[in-house]
Amino acid sequence: MTICISSGHGLHVAGARSIIDEVTEARRVTDRMSELIRQTGVNVITFHENEARNARDNVNNIINFHNEQTRDLDVSVHFNAVDGVRDAGIGVETCYRRGNAEMKDIASRASKAISDASGLILRRGDGTMTRSDLGFLSRTNINRAILLEVCFVNSRTDVRLYQEHFEEICKAIAEAITGRSMVKPKVNLTPIMGKPVATSAQMRAYINRINPSVLETIPDLTELFISEGNTEGVRGDIAFAQSCLETGNFMFIGGTAVTLSQNNFSGMGVTSLGVEGNSFPTPQIGIRAQIHHLKAYACTTPNVNPNESPRAHFVQRGVAPYVEWLGAQENPHGRGWAAGAGYGKKILRILNAIIDTEAAVTVITPKLDEAIKNLVYYGVINSPDYWRQHAFDIKFLDRLLIILSGAKFNRTVLTNITTPEEAIDRIAAAGLINSPDYWKERYGNLEWLGQLLINVASRLEW
Repeated sequence: MTICISSGHGLHVAGARSIIDEVTEARRVTDRMSELIRQTGVNVITFHENEARNARDNVNNIINFHNEQTRDLDVSVHFNAVDGVRDAGIGVETCYRRGNAEMKDIASRASKAISDASGLILRRGDGTMTRSDLGFLSRTNINRAILLEVCFVNSRTDVRLYQEHFEEICKAIAEAITGRSMVKPKVNLTPIMGKPVATSAQMRAYINRINPSVLETIPDLTELFISEGNTEGVRGDIAFAQSCLETGNFMFIGGTAVTLSQNNFSGMGVTSLGVEGNSFPTPQIGIRAQIHHLKAYACTTPNVNPNESPRAHFVQRGVAPYVEWLGAQENPHGRGWAAGAGYGKKILRILNAIIDTEAAVTVITPKLDEAIKNLVYYGVINSPDYWRQHAFDIKFLDRLLIILSGAKFNRTVLTNITTPEEAIDRIAAAGLINSPDYWKERYGNLEWLGQLLINVASRLEW
């Protein structure tokens, strides 16, 4: 059995563009799906159209390529679009030539497989659509063709499900169109996107045992990794572990020309030993650049903050959603952050060591414990154990809790405060803190600190 698979549109002929780009994603799906099909012993021929400068020539080139092959099935991979960006899911559908019952069955299997693997809804009931106006379906000469519309590029729900389940979708399509199972021992991979597992306190304790001087130079180093990661949806603990690997635990040894003062903690721009690489104005911008670069590898979602990575344009976005795929030798697409073998595993070994590190022992003093109890009494917090556990996760947080507990409160809400920034300004105006910018930069480092500040500000009597 031979299957000929091509990606829709072309290098110079754009497809749908919105949250993601159709041409880019169709090529990713085509390549990965083809790799999986080959593992079953089925022969696969793939094609990406790179020459045409207009839509007519583009379609003709794709059809001509298919017709020149000896094959049993033609598949074209596309993504769909409607007007405007939508939050709701729109779904998956597979098109086939009118009157071809056999292709309808394959189209139905493909759409259902994608839906089952990802949660994408089936369009038009069974996820199929008959088309007589598409050249790919009507002019490929073996009359055995389907055209996949994997999801809608301008549906936030569709794009999220597609990105979260990319591997499962490619596997599902491969199984559906070949009728062969690709059951393999389950391999647990580590997503780069998500919430951190290691805490800032664990990261601090880990590096403090190895190289305490870096925390003297950059006191909020670990907090910056967590906060910058949280902003972009990237695991800051993974980025920190990567930095420990790239910099020799921030000691910059082993012949590297990079120095701590460059604020380059990920070897960015270091193409060979002795090259200085990129420099950044502050530690925060250097970490943000690293987070943006990791995000470029991990997904195709746009950045929240303006891009700081000077090398992001070199990355095929979304090619390495897992830590294990950051090394080019382990990446199924042959691309990655580093060329050396086992790069992702080295990061994970450091990450696991960080997770196993006990955070520095802290003492809940009677004064701090009384402050937490007072905040519970006034309805500012309702989970005292949480605040006892996290009172030292941010520098000066324990002092802040004590200061805030001494303010004059009403047990009911007096003022409607909606944002942590507004709350911090009101708390500063009341004379309780004298460094509002410090807390505006850091409240996002701890999940419930912003809400605590809102609760305080809304109950203040002054």
